[in-house]
Amino acid sequence: MNKNLINKESYIESRLEDIYGRENIEVLFLAFLKYGIRVIDNLKIDLSGKNNVDEILTFNNVVVDFVNYKATVKGEKAKIGAVPIRISKVLLQYEGKALSRSQIIDRVWGKDAVLCDRAIDVYISALKGNLNLKLNIKTIRGVGYKFNYL
Repeated sequence: MNKNLINKESYIESRLEDIYGRENIEVLFLAFLKYGIRVIDNLKIDLSGKNNVDEILTFNNVVVDFVNYKATVKGEKAKIGAVPIRISKVLLQYEGKALSRSQIIDRVWGKDAVLCDRAIDVYISALKGNLNLKLNIKTIRGVGYKFNYL
């Protein structure tokens, strides 16, 4: 391989690392291969501000176990499936930021998933009702949803 090409490659990688973070380089590259150059600016917004979420979340009277996909409300087992729990984890990872239905689908099922955006509404409704998160999950009209701790 040409030495100048290696230097340029290293420079580009270091610049991308500075902008997007080391942990996002692979995601960025795969998205570039799949969607082309136009995706890079959108990814910068999507990848920033992702929070780490504990394996078990406890707040108010709700306990969510993200490892075993179980939840309790006021000490009693909540009737909630694995998908709404995965969606709640995504919302928590981006706490305080509005996510579109498409962004939620991409993060829960992957970019290749074929799913109606409105299916997210059903799962969000389950989260609000079964986990008593009506005040925590806000509907952002024309955009999607946002999770806020109270």
